[in-house]
Amino acid sequence: MGRERYTEFMTLPQELAGGLLFYGRGQCASCHSGPYFSDLEFHAIPFAQFGFGFNGFGIDYGRYNFTQAPEDRYAFRTPPLFNVTKTAPYSHSGVEPDLSGAIRAHVDPLARIDTSKLSPLDRAEFYQKIARWSREPSYAVELSEQEISYLVAFLSSLEFEPETAQ
Repeated sequence: MGRERYTEFMTLPQELAGGLLFYGRGQCASCHSGPYFSDLEFHAIPFAQFGFGFNGFGIDYGRYNFTQAPEDRYAFRTPPLFNVTKTAPYSHSGVEPDLSGAIRAHVDPLARIDTSKLSPLDRAEFYQKIARWSREPSYAVELSEQEISYLVAFLSSLEFEPETAQ
């Protein structure tokens, strides 16, 4: 099904429920807006960090690595959402294998990480990410598992084949 399916109508009740969440209480459109479902701005989302990170020291500071501006620490560009179901894994570090996990980690990062197993340095870094995230528009959004599945259905409706898009 092509892009016109999204722009003309949504046929499945789950997609409609997800769209209402996306634009309403979920506050997703505060960052994922416009024709690409992205404001193309930089926002802080405290996904877990695995691997060496961009700076090679195991911590990816995001936009800060380029600007050295403290307010850019842990900020990453909002990804566009067309064809998002075809771009796994998710998060800037690729730590989330599926969309539902990425949404869960986005709305409740503390549920995804056992901070007692982190080194003192890693724990301090994670808490700094949480503090930065608390200033973002989507902070404090709570979603049930059913609501997460509705959002995944809505995001799945954003698929299209580039050669058929007009």
